[in-house]
Amino acid sequence: METAGTALQQQKRFVLIGMLVFSACIGGISVFLPDDPRIDRTTNFIFAILFLLMVSSWCSFDARERNTILSPAMRLGLFLVFALAFPVYIFKSRGLGGFKTLGYCGLLVAGMAASALLAAIPCYGIGYLLGLVE
Repeated sequence: METAGTALQQQKRFVLIGMLVFSACIGGISVFLPDDPRIDRTTNFIFAILFLLMVSSWCSFDARERNTILSPAMRLGLFLVFALAFPVYIFKSRGLGGFKTLGYCGLLVAGMAASALLAAIPCYGIGYLLGLVE
């Protein structure tokens, strides 16, 4: 029988895997975008919003798993001042164990960068062969 905690852990894991897949998609798509600052700003904004939605959903699942409340102010903070609000949430929910969680977050970010790069390389090669990129 599956407990609520186990289901929430699976949902959190699903979000983390989704973030890695999302990063790979960004890496593949970015190869084919033209070098235009307006397009860069627009796509970066869209990617950032989607990333923040994923992080917010992870925090929501984590708060439910820990039987804590993710306040509306914290949810808003995750969107407006992520670099400040996310560590605050982590340390409020875990105490000093938050350092370990932030270390895992650093590994996740490195994995996201690697997945974007690993997706961009073959996309660039295919695009070059097809004449879609220079």
